[in-house]
Amino acid sequence: MASADKRSPYDPELAKALQRLILAGVLPPVTLENIHVLRECLRRMRPADDDIRRKGKIDVEERNVPGPKDSPEISLLICRPKILTTTTSTPLLPCIYHIHGGGMIAGDNRLIVPFLLDWALEFNTVVASVEYRLAPEHPHPAPSEDCYAGLLWVAEHAQELGIDLAQLSVMGVSAGGGLAAAVALMARDRKGPALHGQLLVCPMLDDRDQTPSTHQFEGMGLWDRQSNLTGWTALLGDKRGAQDVSPYAAPSRAQDLTNLPPAYIDVSSTETFRDEAVDYAQRIWQASGIAELHVWPDSFHGFTYLAPQAALSKFAVEAAKNWYRRLLASLRIIDTPQSQRLRRIKQLGAAHYVFPSASHNRFEYSIGTCDLAGKLVTLLHQEQPHLDITDQDKLCVQLAALCHDLGHGPFSCLFENVIEDIRPERKWTHEEASIKMFDYMIKQNNLETIVQE
Repeated sequence: MASADKRSPYDPELAKALQRLILAGVLPPVTLENIHVLRECLRRMRPADDDIRRKGKIDVEERNVPGPKDSPEISLLICRPKILTTTTSTPLLPCIYHIHGGGMIAGDNRLIVPFLLDWALEFNTVVASVEYRLAPEHPHPAPSEDCYAGLLWVAEHAQELGIDLAQLSVMGVSAGGGLAAAVALMARDRKGPALHGQLLVCPMLDDRDQTPSTHQFEGMGLWDRQSNLTGWTALLGDKRGAQDVSPYAAPSRAQDLTNLPPAYIDVSSTETFRDEAVDYAQRIWQASGIAELHVWPDSFHGFTYLAPQAALSKFAVEAAKNWYRRLLASLRIIDTPQSQRLRRIKQLGAAHYVFPSASHNRFEYSIGTCDLAGKLVTLLHQEQPHLDITDQDKLCVQLAALCHDLGHGPFSCLFENVIEDIRPERKWTHEEASIKMFDYMIKQNNLETIVQE
């Protein structure tokens, strides 16, 4: 076992980028006395409005919306891709609800991760970026409550914004990742919007600041233990590290991680947040949830944002993009007429006459099977790594479970036995019809890219 003070070297390409950032004074060590320095650094790092608009391909609108009860309004920056459509109605698009980073003490809603704007264009996705009140002027619960209030407003105005509420996900980097995790917990506990996913990039999750990685990399990188103590102290004051800290402030404090949306969690192997991020993913798995974890070797905190041209940064961004692509794929299939017809087909059979109240439709059955298949293959991946189960394998298993009943009629299983008696030479099964319906669905709805990917 490695000693607590052993420090791993940075990737050579990232080490050079880190040195340039340090010399440029980007993200200096933060104390309660120099928070204003961090705020100015992040203000200079914001993309210009022209960069956000991507040469006119993205419409940008800023709205002031109601904040939490008895609190000020909050600002939402809404970035919607301009899309060509052959219909008179505007299609509803997926949405990523973005929460900016900044250690709980700096940043604003224009501090958008650049690759999100790429995704907005590639996946026809709306990005709604929230601006929340900052500590120490506004300690907990102001930041998380602001973020949740913004999410509620987006959900309540989804139709007006052209957003498909079934494809609403939360995303954040660093402190934004911690707040995104908190918002997912709040949405679950308060019966709020049913989130489609949570994308947590190097998330700030644990106020106790006592994991091995917080000590191992003290004085290293761009957000070390001292800076982290500053952020948490600004947010929680003398309650930092106490027994009764709310999971809406520090999600690592949550005792119950069941019934959360699928999570993508990534973190650097050589940064302060490594151990708390890994622990959060493990506890989601232990709660039978779905989480995809990436620990990027020899990299510093926020490397994908601060050194985007590095090879490892590009690889990490591609991994996150592939996760989001898979997240959208299942809903694109669910929305087809071929899947929706299953809502009208009851799960009937001989037992239906004995237990009529127990019947349900094939659509519900397929959704449940897809969920269970995802959990099963995730568990296999964890327990039997020698099987080399890939992310592509996971997606294929889930889609197979989702589509296995596409060819069903109300009495398919019974009819199979009848056909076998009448036409013994005809070996027909409803699975055969499902395969044909799947091929038809893919062609009719232009979903070939999902199959190819």
